Amino acid sequence: MGYKLPQAVTVLMNGKPAEHTYQKGKISITKVLGPIEITAEANKLYPVTENAEGVTIEGMENVEQGEAFTATVEPSDGYHLPYAISVVMNGRQLSAGEYTYDRQTGKIEVKNVTGPLSISVKGVKEGYYEVVLNLSNLSSEPASFEPQVKDTRIELTLKPSSGYELPGGIAVEMGNATLAAGTDYAYDRSTGKFTLEKITGTLVITANGSRIPEPEPEPEPTPTTYTVTLPVVEARRSRPQVPLPFRRVAASPSPWR
Repeated sequence: MGYKLPQAVTVLMNGKPAEHTYQKGKISITKVLGPIEITAEANKLYPVTENAEGVTIEGMENVEQGEAFTATVEPSDGYHLPYAISVVMNGRQLSAGEYTYDRQTGKIEVKNVTGPLSISVKGVKEGYYEVVLNLSNLSSEPASFEPQVKDTRIELTLKPSSGYELPGGIAVEMGNATLAAGTDYAYDRSTGKFTLEKITGTLVITANGSRIPEPEPEPEPTPTTYTVTLPVVEARRSRPQVPLPFRRVAASPSPWR
Protein backbone atom coordinates (compact mmCIF):
# COMPACT_ATOMS: atom_id res chain seq x y z
CA MET A 1 0.00 0.00 0.00
CA GLY A 2 1.43 3.42 -0.99
CA TYR A 3 0.66 7.03 -0.33
CA LYS A 4 -0.10 10.10 -2.39
CA LEU A 5 0.79 13.73 -1.68
CA PRO A 6 -2.13 15.63 -0.15
CA GLN A 7 -4.16 18.05 -2.19
CA ALA A 8 -3.48 20.85 0.32
CA VAL A 9 -1.59 21.59 3.53
CA THR A 10 -2.20 23.86 6.54
CA VAL A 11 0.39 26.54 7.39
CA LEU A 12 0.20 28.59 10.60
CA MET A 13 2.48 31.45 11.61
CA ASN A 14 2.27 32.84 15.13
CA GLY A 15 -0.76 30.55 15.50
CA LYS A 16 -2.62 32.15 12.61
CA PRO A 17 -3.10 31.07 8.96
CA ALA A 18 -0.12 32.23 6.88
CA GLU A 19 0.06 33.07 3.21
CA HIS A 20 1.88 30.34 1.29
CA THR A 21 2.02 28.41 -1.96
CA TYR A 22 1.88 24.61 -2.25
CA GLN A 23 2.57 22.70 -5.46
CA LYS A 24 3.74 19.14 -6.02
CA GLY A 25 4.83 18.79 -2.41
CA LYS A 26 6.72 22.10 -2.28
CA ILE A 27 5.67 24.76 0.26
CA SER A 28 6.80 28.39 -0.08
CA ILE A 29 6.33 31.16 2.51
CA THR A 30 7.32 34.61 1.29
CA LYS A 31 7.98 36.28 4.64
CA VAL A 32 8.52 34.55 7.95
CA LEU A 33 7.61 36.67 10.99
CA GLY A 34 7.27 34.04 13.68
CA PRO A 35 7.06 30.33 14.47
CA ILE A 36 5.80 28.19 11.58
CA GLU A 37 3.53 25.14 11.97
CA ILE A 38 2.82 22.97 8.91
CA THR A 39 0.22 20.19 8.92
CA ALA A 40 0.07 17.73 6.02
CA GLU A 41 -1.48 14.28 5.75
CA ALA A 42 -0.67 11.96 2.89
CA ASN A 43 -3.56 10.09 1.26
CA LYS A 44 -3.50 6.31 1.15
CA LEU A 45 -3.33 4.57 -2.22
CA TYR A 46 -4.84 1.11 -2.53
CA PRO A 47 -3.77 -1.35 -5.22
CA VAL A 48 -6.26 -2.79 -7.71
CA THR A 49 -5.77 -6.36 -8.92
CA GLU A 50 -7.58 -7.79 -11.92
CA ASN A 51 -8.56 -11.37 -12.75
CA ALA A 52 -9.75 -11.40 -16.35
CA GLU A 53 -10.63 -14.34 -18.58
CA GLY A 54 -11.93 -13.79 -22.11
CA VAL A 55 -12.03 -10.02 -21.45
CA THR A 56 -9.73 -7.06 -20.81
CA ILE A 57 -10.23 -4.56 -17.97
CA GLU A 58 -9.21 -0.96 -18.57
CA GLY A 59 -8.88 0.91 -15.29
CA MET A 60 -6.64 2.40 -12.62
CA GLU A 61 -3.87 0.38 -11.02
CA ASN A 62 -4.20 2.32 -7.76
CA VAL A 63 -7.03 4.28 -6.25
CA GLU A 64 -6.94 6.92 -3.54
CA GLN A 65 -8.76 6.31 -0.26
CA GLY A 66 -12.32 7.65 -0.36
CA GLU A 67 -12.19 8.18 -4.12
CA ALA A 68 -14.19 6.33 -6.76
CA PHE A 69 -12.75 3.50 -8.84
CA THR A 70 -13.90 3.19 -12.44
CA ALA A 71 -13.01 0.70 -15.14
CA THR A 72 -14.38 -0.66 -18.41
CA VAL A 73 -14.54 -4.32 -19.43
CA GLU A 74 -14.07 -5.20 -23.09
CA PRO A 75 -14.81 -8.72 -24.38
CA SER A 76 -12.10 -10.52 -26.32
CA ASP A 77 -12.80 -11.95 -29.77
CA GLY A 78 -15.24 -14.85 -29.55
CA TYR A 79 -16.58 -13.79 -26.12
CA HIS A 80 -19.34 -11.62 -24.73
CA LEU A 81 -19.68 -9.84 -21.41
CA PRO A 82 -20.95 -11.87 -18.42
CA TYR A 83 -24.18 -11.21 -16.55
CA ALA A 84 -22.32 -10.48 -13.28
CA ILE A 85 -18.80 -9.87 -11.99
CA SER A 86 -17.01 -10.24 -8.63
CA VAL A 87 -15.69 -7.26 -6.65
CA VAL A 88 -13.73 -7.78 -3.42
CA MET A 89 -12.62 -4.89 -1.18
CA ASN A 90 -10.58 -5.36 1.98
CA GLY A 91 -11.03 -9.11 1.54
CA ARG A 92 -14.85 -8.86 1.61
CA GLN A 93 -17.10 -9.75 -1.29
CA LEU A 94 -19.20 -6.71 -2.14
CA SER A 95 -22.91 -7.05 -2.78
CA ALA A 96 -24.44 -5.80 -6.01
CA GLY A 97 -25.71 -2.68 -4.23
CA GLU A 98 -22.17 -1.60 -3.23
CA TYR A 99 -20.93 -1.13 -6.80
CA THR A 100 -22.34 -0.79 -10.30
CA TYR A 101 -21.72 -2.93 -13.35
CA ASP A 102 -23.37 -2.31 -16.72
CA ARG A 103 -23.33 -5.57 -18.66
CA GLN A 104 -24.20 -3.69 -21.85
CA THR A 105 -21.29 -1.22 -21.76
CA GLY A 106 -18.95 -3.06 -19.38
CA LYS A 107 -18.55 -0.04 -17.10
CA ILE A 108 -17.64 -0.72 -13.44
CA GLU A 109 -17.76 1.83 -10.61
CA VAL A 110 -16.98 1.53 -6.89
CA LYS A 111 -17.87 4.92 -5.39
CA ASN A 112 -16.03 4.87 -2.05
CA VAL A 113 -12.81 2.85 -1.90
CA THR A 114 -11.69 1.96 1.63
CA GLY A 115 -9.21 -0.82 0.95
CA PRO A 116 -7.42 -2.94 -1.67
CA LEU A 117 -9.66 -3.90 -4.60
CA SER A 118 -9.87 -7.10 -6.60
CA ILE A 119 -11.97 -7.25 -9.79
CA SER A 120 -12.76 -10.64 -11.35
CA VAL A 121 -14.49 -10.91 -14.71
CA LYS A 122 -14.96 -14.08 -16.74
CA GLY A 123 -16.13 -13.66 -20.32
CA VAL A 124 -18.63 -16.06 -21.86
CA LYS A 125 -17.83 -17.83 -25.12
CA GLU A 126 -20.03 -17.07 -28.09
CA GLY A 127 -22.70 -19.74 -28.47
CA TYR A 128 -22.79 -20.32 -24.68
CA TYR A 129 -25.23 -18.82 -22.20
CA GLU A 130 -25.17 -18.32 -18.45
CA VAL A 131 -27.68 -19.74 -15.98
CA VAL A 132 -28.12 -17.13 -13.23
CA LEU A 133 -29.86 -18.10 -9.99
CA ASN A 134 -31.28 -15.30 -7.83
CA LEU A 135 -32.58 -17.30 -4.88
CA SER A 136 -33.75 -16.14 -1.45
CA ASN A 137 -34.41 -18.63 1.37
CA LEU A 138 -33.86 -21.38 -1.20
CA SER A 139 -31.03 -23.53 -2.52
CA SER A 140 -30.67 -25.36 -5.80
CA GLU A 141 -29.48 -28.76 -6.96
CA PRO A 142 -27.13 -28.30 -8.75
CA ALA A 143 -26.02 -25.19 -6.85
CA SER A 144 -24.64 -23.43 -9.96
CA PHE A 145 -24.01 -23.88 -13.68
CA GLU A 146 -21.13 -23.24 -16.01
CA PRO A 147 -22.20 -21.44 -19.22
CA GLN A 148 -24.30 -23.83 -21.30
CA VAL A 149 -24.12 -24.34 -25.05
CA LYS A 150 -27.10 -23.16 -27.05
CA ASP A 151 -30.19 -25.45 -27.11
CA THR A 152 -29.07 -27.37 -23.99
CA ARG A 153 -31.87 -28.68 -21.77
CA ILE A 154 -31.75 -27.08 -18.29
CA GLU A 155 -32.99 -28.96 -15.23
CA LEU A 156 -32.68 -28.10 -11.55
CA THR A 157 -34.52 -28.64 -8.28
CA LEU A 158 -35.23 -25.91 -5.75
CA LYS A 159 -35.05 -26.75 -2.05
CA PRO A 160 -36.41 -24.53 0.74
CA SER A 161 -34.28 -23.34 3.64
CA SER A 162 -35.22 -24.30 7.19
CA GLY A 163 -38.47 -22.64 8.21
CA TYR A 164 -39.51 -21.96 4.61
CA GLU A 165 -41.46 -23.71 1.89
CA LEU A 166 -41.28 -23.75 -1.90
CA PRO A 167 -42.84 -20.74 -3.63
CA GLY A 168 -46.04 -21.06 -5.60
CA GLY A 169 -44.33 -19.56 -8.66
CA ILE A 170 -41.00 -18.26 -9.93
CA ALA A 171 -39.83 -15.56 -12.35
CA VAL A 172 -37.83 -16.61 -15.41
CA GLU A 173 -36.16 -14.42 -18.04
CA MET A 174 -34.12 -15.52 -21.03
CA GLY A 175 -32.38 -13.08 -23.35
CA ASN A 176 -34.18 -10.15 -21.65
CA ALA A 177 -37.60 -11.71 -22.40
CA THR A 178 -39.97 -12.89 -19.67
CA LEU A 179 -40.96 -16.54 -20.02
CA ALA A 180 -44.40 -17.98 -19.23
CA ALA A 181 -44.87 -20.90 -16.83
CA GLY A 182 -46.36 -24.00 -18.44
CA THR A 183 -45.64 -22.68 -21.93
CA ASP A 184 -41.95 -21.81 -22.01
CA TYR A 185 -40.83 -23.79 -18.95
CA ALA A 186 -42.18 -26.20 -16.34
CA TYR A 187 -42.11 -25.70 -12.58
CA ASP A 188 -43.59 -28.17 -10.08
CA ARG A 189 -44.20 -26.43 -6.78
CA SER A 190 -44.69 -29.74 -4.96
CA THR A 191 -41.18 -30.98 -5.80
CA GLY A 192 -39.36 -27.76 -6.75
CA LYS A 193 -38.31 -29.18 -10.14
CA PHE A 194 -37.66 -26.71 -12.97
CA THR A 195 -37.24 -27.69 -16.62
CA LEU A 196 -36.40 -25.61 -19.70
CA GLU A 197 -36.19 -27.53 -22.97
CA LYS A 198 -33.69 -25.25 -24.78
CA ILE A 199 -31.52 -22.39 -23.61
CA THR A 200 -31.18 -19.69 -26.26
CA GLY A 201 -30.01 -16.72 -24.16
CA THR A 202 -28.82 -15.75 -20.70
CA LEU A 203 -31.24 -17.52 -18.33
CA VAL A 204 -32.15 -15.75 -15.08
CA ILE A 205 -34.26 -17.58 -12.50
CA THR A 206 -35.58 -15.57 -9.54
CA ALA A 207 -37.39 -17.29 -6.67
CA ASN A 208 -38.13 -16.58 -3.02
CA GLY A 209 -39.00 -19.16 -0.40
CA SER A 210 -42.18 -18.57 1.59
CA ARG A 211 -41.96 -18.58 5.37
CA ILE A 212 -43.94 -21.37 6.97
CA PRO A 213 -46.68 -19.67 9.04
CA GLU A 214 -46.58 -20.13 12.79
CA PRO A 215 -49.27 -22.52 14.02
CA GLU A 216 -52.29 -20.81 15.48
CA PRO A 217 -52.36 -21.15 19.30
CA GLU A 218 -55.06 -23.45 20.59
CA PRO A 219 -57.97 -21.47 22.03
CA GLU A 220 -58.46 -21.67 25.76
CA PRO A 221 -61.24 -24.14 26.60
CA THR A 222 -64.58 -22.62 27.49
CA PRO A 223 -65.43 -23.53 31.08
CA THR A 224 -68.51 -25.75 31.50
CA THR A 225 -71.08 -24.35 33.88
CA TYR A 226 -73.83 -26.24 35.69
CA THR A 227 -76.99 -25.05 37.40
CA VAL A 228 -77.59 -26.68 40.76
CA THR A 229 -81.17 -26.63 42.16
CA LEU A 230 -81.49 -27.44 45.87
CA PRO A 231 -84.73 -28.97 47.25
CA VAL A 232 -86.90 -26.68 49.37
CA VAL A 233 -86.84 -27.76 53.04
CA GLU A 234 -89.77 -26.49 55.18
CA ALA A 235 -88.67 -25.16 58.52
CA ARG A 236 -90.03 -27.12 61.48
CA ARG A 237 -92.38 -25.08 63.60
CA SER A 238 -91.58 -25.05 67.33
CA ARG A 239 -94.33 -26.34 69.66
CA PRO A 240 -95.95 -23.58 71.76
CA GLN A 241 -95.14 -23.76 75.44
CA VAL A 242 -98.17 -24.60 77.64
CA PRO A 243 -98.10 -22.97 81.09
CA LEU A 244 -98.08 -25.41 83.98
CA PRO A 245 -101.22 -25.47 86.16
CA PHE A 246 -101.00 -23.45 89.41
CA ARG A 247 -101.30 -25.62 92.55
CA ARG A 248 -102.12 -24.06 95.92
CA VAL A 249 -100.13 -25.55 98.78
CA ALA A 250 -101.59 -25.35 102.30
CA ALA A 251 -99.38 -23.64 104.80
CA SER A 252 -98.27 -25.69 107.83
CA PRO A 253 -99.36 -24.40 111.28
CA SER A 254 -96.66 -22.45 113.09
CA PRO A 255 -95.29 -24.27 116.09
CA TRP A 256 -95.13 -21.01 118.10
CA ARG A 257 -98.82 -20.48 118.12
